[in-house]
Amino acid sequence: GGFSEGVGFDETSLPSAAAVPDEKLKASILQALEDDMHVDASNVSVEVNYGEVTISGTVTSRSMLNSVRDCVERVPGVKRLTNGLEIQVI
Repeated sequence: GGFSEGVGFDETSLPSAAAVPDEKLKASILQALEDDMHVDASNVSVEVNYGEVTISGTVTSRSMLNSVRDCVERVPGVKRLTNGLEIQVI
């Protein structure tokens, strides 16, 4: 895995983890985002396909984008993360 050339997208391949069913993984990611007091994921959507996660939507800053990405990467079972978040300054 490397970086895709899509505008605003970056992919991170994570170390192999035990396979987690997609629905369970999505629920775990959404819970992790909700539980993280440093993250405002109200405009973030999550899609999971065979352990490969795509996050999209908008956040208010680069640091929030990084916080969301880091939070998702820490969830067990995430094999690859494609970050399609956009920064929308209020």
